[in-house]
Amino acid sequence: MSLIFLLTTGCANAPIWQAPGEVLVTEQAITLALNDLEGGSYTNDFESDVIPDIPAPKALRPCCAFGNGLMVKLGEIPLVGFKLDNIRAPSDLGPHKYDNGLISFDLADNRGWIDDENNGLVYTCRGGFIDVAHVRDNADMTIFLAAQAGRNMDKGGIIKLPDQGGEIHIIFHPIPKELLNEYGRLLLVSRIGQWTAFQLSIWHEIATWYGFASLIGWPEKLSSFSPEDLYSNLLGTKIAGSIITNLQMTDDHTYNRNMDL
Repeated sequence: MSLIFLLTTGCANAPIWQAPGEVLVTEQAITLALNDLEGGSYTNDFESDVIPDIPAPKALRPCCAFGNGLMVKLGEIPLVGFKLDNIRAPSDLGPHKYDNGLISFDLADNRGWIDDENNGLVYTCRGGFIDVAHVRDNADMTIFLAAQAGRNMDKGGIIKLPDQGGEIHIIFHPIPKELLNEYGRLLLVSRIGQWTAFQLSIWHEIATWYGFASLIGWPEKLSSFSPEDLYSNLLGTKIAGSIITNLQMTDDHTYNRNMDL
């Protein structure tokens, strides 16, 4: 089903969203966003008319219970001979694709027709094991929520997200002009997107622990509150924050390339 969805929606000759801007994010901006550098400043603030209308992420990145060589069951039926090898070297990872499932197709992307993110668990010196699918999912959600926050900052609004064990609505209240003047629209939408995405990631762990499954018959309790999940989620929001504050979510291709850096 996911592959059919991607085949029917992923083949396009134009970006999914687009706004002005082409400059790649700098390494200095990344370290600033990850709190590795004190001080510094962000690029020019958003104008409301250039905030792209980013569609909500809906695809499922299938990953990862903590471990390697794991056996798999479909419902109560073991899939004999099928094992999940979750550990990846950095060089094994494929390029990022916004709202990607297992494989996506995009004729407009210079990476070719077939994308395989090849997500898994990567061991890092500073962060231990990182679940790359969680990083990418939460970066995508942060970008989406930040754009929605920017588009609803003045008048407020409500957006509905796919159910996860219950209905999910995000309510945006108008931001006081004093805060907009003090912090700027760009920094505020980044922080709102990061915070909200992380809260949703916590709820996902709770919902899957109590039986919610994104795919019927494929329980996710095994990976609920896996030790690397939440800080992988947080890392995804921080990477997306760097991209937002440097105006590099101007279209989905630019965003994807900056995620690859």
